[in-house]
This record gives sequence, C-alpha cells and structure tokens, in this order.
Amino acid sequence: MKHRGITGIGIIVIIVIVLLFGYIVFMIGRLEFNYAAIRGKALTSAELGASQGDEYSIKDIIETAQDQKVRLAPDQIFIDHNIKDSVRIFFEYDDSSNIFGIYTYRKHFKVDVVKAVKFPNQ
Repeated sequence: MKHRGITGIGIIVIIVIVLLFGYIVFMIGRLEFNYAAIRGKALTSAELGASQGDEYSIKDIIETAQDQKVRLAPDQIFIDHNIKDSVRIFFEYDDSSNIFGIYTYRKHFKVDVVKAVKFPNQ
C-alpha cells in the first residue's frame, strides 16, 4: 500500500487548527497592542508636558484608551512635576480579552513614563 500524502480532510483539520491558534494569539496580542498605544500617548504627553496642561494630557490619554476600548478615569492618572526638569506620568489599569466565551485572559498593566522637559531657547 502506497502512502500518497495528506488527505483533503487532513488539510482542512490543519487549516482549522492554524486558524484557531492564530485567533487565540491575536486576542492575547491585542492587549499588548493596546498597552503600546496607550503607553505611546503617555510618552508623547510627557514630552509635551511643559507646553500643555495636565488636564489636556489626562484627556488625551483617556481618549486614546477609549479608542482601544480600555476604561480609564481621570483620578487613575498621576502626573508628577516634582522630578527636576522632568515629567512623570503613572497609571495602572486592567484589560481582558474574551476567547470564544470560554476563557477570559486578564492582565494588569502599569504605565510609568518619565521624560526630560525640553525648554526652548530664550
């Protein structure tokens, strides 16, 4: 008896397994992409910290979080100007991803950004 290779059913099973695995990786990776976007906005806000007010920075970060479907409240975001010539933005949040309604992947994120303030030459 000769083995001629994989059957049509075998290929379908492999494709389904690859798609399931890809979906699970995407749902878990989505949390990291959300974190990167929110952290990037916090970094930008810290760089512009001297030229814009704290309220504007907080509003900007919250809007970015809402775009990523993450809920942040203004009292969660701490902006510190006590570090000499620097701005620190710190906040924590929880995010989760529901995988097939069977399992919920949860993760706690901390964003702690410190950027030196650049003053224009006077």
